[in-house]
Amino acid sequence: MRLFIMIGLILFNVKAYGCSCAIMEADSIMANSDVVFIGAPLENSTLTGVVDPEFPSQRENRTPFYVTKSYKNLTVDTIDLYSSMPDGANCGIEFINDNGVYVVAGYQDPNSKKYYTSVCDIGHLGDQAILDLVLELEKISKN
Repeated sequence: MRLFIMIGLILFNVKAYGCSCAIMEADSIMANSDVVFIGAPLENSTLTGVVDPEFPSQRENRTPFYVTKSYKNLTVDTIDLYSSMPDGANCGIEFINDNGVYVVAGYQDPNSKKYYTSVCDIGHLGDQAILDLVLELEKISKN
């Protein structure tokens, strides 16, 4: 019996190494992001290369987004958004053109001028917490 319990604990502990993110707060997002918008992927994410040759598993992808509403610093209808590809060793994100709509916060790399985001800086509009976030962003952007 102890053997089965030990095996169960080992198997379930392996899955505990996932990513976790803090709750997205509107004030913090607006203060700490270069861009904040609502948008949808125009196509699936595509691999653009390796971010750092010393860490070949850290691959970068690009996803073009249609911007439906900008809350901070965007005056364009589309934006190329970059992120790390998920590979099991990082918390990257891969977007799929599935008509999903997201709230996205990102930063602009000062050297490449590319806009980057992470799994903790996006939220799907189907989630109640993200809908509440949008209401807070609306209030902040009107001030």
